[in-house]
Order: sequence, then structure tokens, then C-alpha cells
Amino acid sequence: MKSLFIVCVIAALLSCEHTVDPESITQIEYGYTFGFTGATYKLIIDPKKEIFVYANRLDKCERAITIAEWSKLVEGFNWKAFKKVKSSNEPVCCDIGGAGVKVTLGTQSHEVYWSYYPSKGSKGVQEDFIKKLSERLTNLMKICP
Repeated sequence: MKSLFIVCVIAALLSCEHTVDPESITQIEYGYTFGFTGATYKLIIDPKKEIFVYANRLDKCERAITIAEWSKLVEGFNWKAFKKVKSSNEPVCCDIGGAGVKVTLGTQSHEVYWSYYPSKGSKGVQEDFIKKLSERLTNLMKICP
């Protein structure tokens, strides 16, 4: 009877949706690049700051963030589901752009890239998470030189 209880507890734990505490994520990178123009926009964010990098320039724009901002950004993020998403094999060239996100938890990380067609979405990456990252990147682009 005791072993049946243990098996049930383990099965219940494994079937739970796995969200991540804000303290577990150590860094998020999000960005996109566009074919002919070669324009590259990148957001690097951790629990204390966010950095905007444009077109591989040496100068970058850095801004402090609050714990509340960080918590709101990672709220509902599902690490287990994210790790199952595979990158697209579609090329980034000509008039096609590409987008990607990399999430790091301590020594573990997973990154996903996809061709940037707004109508196609982000290839299975959690849409609300990508929307929050995209809004942060857009806001930084507005305030950074």
C-alpha cells in the first residue's frame, strides 16, 4: 500500500505543469534580424538589468529593472514546454527575417530560432512570453540612442 502511495505521488508530481520561479531564470536573450538590411536587435535581460544591442555595435544601452518587472516578465513561463520546442530550419536571408529566444536557468539553457513571419507566430514558444519580450525590446529601442 505504501509503494502504491509513493507511485501516485511521483506520477502526480510529474504530470504537473512546470512553471519557473523568477529566481530560477538567470538570463533571457531575445532578438531578431532582418535579411537584406542585416539589422539585428537584441535584448539581454536578467533579474537586475536589461541591455539593448543594435546591429552588433560596441555601444549598448543598459537599464535597471525591478524585481516586480522581472516577476511579471517570467510569470507563467513553462520551462518544460519550452525545452520541447525545436528551432526552425528555415534560412534567414533576402526579405525573410529571423527571431529567437534563449532562456538560461543556472547552467542549463535552451534556445529556439524561427523565421520571422508575424502570421506564423513563434513556432510553439509561449506567445504571451514572446509578446512581453517583444514589448520590452520595442520600448528600449525607443529610449536608447
